[in-house]
Amino acid sequence: MPDPLVDAEVYAPTLERASRIPGSLTIDIDGVPVDLGADVRHSVIHDVHNVGWWAGNLEHPRLGSLYDLTVYNVGWQSTDRGHGHGLYTQNYGTAGVKSIDRCAFIAGFSLAWKIYGESPASEPNKISGYTVRSTLSVGDVIVGGRYQGAEDVVIEDCVFVGTVMLGYLGRNKRVTFRRNLVIGNLLLASGDDLIVEDNTIVVLPPYRRAGDTTGPGNFGWKAEALDSYVNPVVRGNRVYTDAPSVAFNGWTLLHATLNKGLAAW
Repeated sequence: MPDPLVDAEVYAPTLERASRIPGSLTIDIDGVPVDLGADVRHSVIHDVHNVGWWAGNLEHPRLGSLYDLTVYNVGWQSTDRGHGHGLYTQNYGTAGVKSIDRCAFIAGFSLAWKIYGESPASEPNKISGYTVRSTLSVGDVIVGGRYQGAEDVVIEDCVFVGTVMLGYLGRNKRVTFRRNLVIGNLLLASGDDLIVEDNTIVVLPPYRRAGDTTGPGNFGWKAEALDSYVNPVVRGNRVYTDAPSVAFNGWTLLHATLNKGLAAW
């Protein structure tokens, strides 16, 4: 893609949507990915297979900004499940800083977006320095990594329709989730210096992990055992539910009612 990308519409005039081979690679169809540069403004991307944001590298980490970007109808269907994300991004280099502001990610066949890393090599897959503000996400979201967690991520004043997972297998560090509206489910994985405050969660049971179609229980959101966190701050949040909605595994400092209506903790 051009860098910067400004006042643009990006799409594939023809796009194969069905693969006969399971997995996240478009082996038997002509893949149409979009790779964004560092600066994207006032643009629309739709009807492609995947959107990636990899601007920057170890030697020359870069600032990056997505502003007023709308992404919708991204991905394809395989025999195992839907694949393709409205945005898939990592920061290359420890000094990179990325901002996502006033964007909308709608109807990725797999996830709305994910800030995520899969490699065991920590430096080439540094997941750090992200700020996400005033953004709408319809679909599931993951912030974390398979081997290393995300670091120094701030998500504020956003709207999520779906499951939000703050963390995966690696431990997140210094992730802040503040003043957001979640219509669906919220999962907090183990991590350090997690801040979750002043959010509103409107529960849409059953509880499920991001990317899954079913879940193991009727919970609106879930956390790991309290002793698996370091310095967690969870306060001022509101949960609206007509079913049991909180599975906290020993978070005795929190309280919730299972009555219909509002559970405050």
